[in-house]
Amino acid sequence: MPSQKDSAMNLLETLGMSLFSGALQLRRDNDGACLPLRFTPSQIEYYGKIEIFRIRSECCAGICLRVRTDAEEIGLDFSYEQGARGYYGLAVEKDGNLIHQFHSPQQMNGRMSVSVPLGKDDEPREITIYLSQIRPVRIHAVTVADGCVAEAVTPAPKKLLCLGDSITQGMSSAIPAVTYATALSRILKMDILNQAVGGHYYDADSLDATIDYKPDLITVAYGTNDWTGNVREQTIRSNVTSYLQKLAQIFPAVKTVVITPLWRSDHHAVHDGGLFKDFCQAIADTAASFGNVYLLNGYHMIPHHGDYYVDGLHPNDLGALWLASRLAAEINRLGLV
Repeated sequence: MPSQKDSAMNLLETLGMSLFSGALQLRRDNDGACLPLRFTPSQIEYYGKIEIFRIRSECCAGICLRVRTDAEEIGLDFSYEQGARGYYGLAVEKDGNLIHQFHSPQQMNGRMSVSVPLGKDDEPREITIYLSQIRPVRIHAVTVADGCVAEAVTPAPKKLLCLGDSITQGMSSAIPAVTYATALSRILKMDILNQAVGGHYYDADSLDATIDYKPDLITVAYGTNDWTGNVREQTIRSNVTSYLQKLAQIFPAVKTVVITPLWRSDHHAVHDGGLFKDFCQAIADTAASFGNVYLLNGYHMIPHHGDYYVDGLHPNDLGALWLASRLAAEINRLGLV
């Protein structure tokens, strides 16, 4: 078999969109590079009206590269752009086992190349490369040696749509494979489309009725930014109603799990929406009026201890995995998948 260094095939050219999981479209450059996007064109345009949301909507939360290959190594040529956080992470799995990860706590933009050894096996293995959930990642090439098997991976039979704010997007998990949404999809054995945007809130206009995606389960986790944004109780009830009504129109009969806001260390503060616990109860009471909605109390999902959080609000890797396991247990208990 020829060395990859001598001769390689670019899987972007041979597999195209089928190489990506968790993306709805590819934004192509003139040089052939692409930015995988998890939103529709109209959603990208909507979030693009505010710069901070534009950046966060272009981050690759939940997006993976997947290929079945017998190659002994796989190469990734990519560029990091300005993101929601300065650091970045990348993780590689072989047949579901983590074999390589990259993480830098420092700001780094520009082009990078990595080569991941996969070992030699008689049969093709499933390789998954998790892209950064907090940085846009422009892919220039994904390469294996010429002559290797390189096939698209068959999608999982069921699909999960995750909607929410920075916690669902994955801030501040160090490794993209262990954000709670990605970990939840892995536990449930579902493909994921993560449409969370850090800093966002209950906003029906962020939903696109023309989306070409048919989930089997939806999770919705907003509210913490609404509270700190001084949304009053009457307004949050109205916003939750509008959001869930539109969601039900776009995805009729799809089971939807509404997760009320997680515990936060400043929960005793008082905003225009009142105390945090009362604000969360208003969300829960409103969501409970919808027939196909299942409520989960986010406040008690993660232990109220600093070991599970980065900043008293965003779960760290431990907190994210804890949350994913609790959510999966509740979803299975309710028989939703």
